[in-house]
Amino acid sequence: MWVWAGQAVAIDVFIESPRVAKGEKVRLTPERDRALRVVAEIDAAQTASIGED
Repeated sequence: MWVWAGQAVAIDVFIESPRVAKGEKVRLTPERDRALRVVAEIDAAQTASIGED
């Protein structure tokens, strides 16, 4: 999970940078969204498995 969370944070840094071209920001946005979605799904799976005990 930490790898995906770190990836989302790293991509955010690029997206927020004024030095990165607009086209690159557009390309990076779906990658960031995917990383955030994976983190949310992992978190949900962990929460569900804790509730099963």
